[in-house]
Amino acid sequence: MEIDIHGRVVRLNLSANNLRGTLPPELANLNKLSILRLGDNRLSGAIPATLGAATALEEVDLPGNAPSGAIPVARRGTLRTLGRAAARLVANDYLRTGR
Repeated sequence: MEIDIHGRVVRLNLSANNLRGTLPPELANLNKLSILRLGDNRLSGAIPATLGAATALEEVDLPGNAPSGAIPVARRGTLRTLGRAAARLVANDYLRTGR
């Protein structure tokens, strides 16, 4: 975990911690979070829509997990990297919808 000079979380790396379940929507409450790394856990389910509204979030890395559903799109956010797991979601959505 990395914090800024004001004590706010800006990077969070919880990779390979044997985390299970779904991503909590409250992650978006970390309003200065720019990098979220959660690879090599046992996370599954939908990526919370609230992450799409996280304006500071630039990178979400989820390899070694099983996310599903739609990828939230930020309207004002700066999300630029979703990692390999999200790329798989994009490919699966394309195969289902043809878009």
